[in-house]
Amino acid sequence: MYSELSFKSSKPACLQINERVKCALAAGMPRPGDQPPPIRVWAERLRINRTAAAKARGELENEGVVQIERRRGVFCRRVKGVFPNP
Repeated sequence: MYSELSFKSSKPACLQINERVKCALAAGMPRPGDQPPPIRVWAERLRINRTAAAKARGELENEGVVQIERRRGVFCRRVKGVFPNP
């Protein structure tokens, strides 16, 4: 999930991140209820700016892949078609 992004790709960085996160979730890492890394960590590891990482996180929330809970943090969710059945 943290391998470098393709900056020569026609896809924006946030879409590449979202695809990788969804593939990782389909493979079982992380599991529903786990917390994904903070935006700052994503930005540093993927060598992108925090705005792109925040946009990716926001799109994952809009798609229902992650859930933001006030005062608790961000958590991965079980989403039909993204997570494997246990």
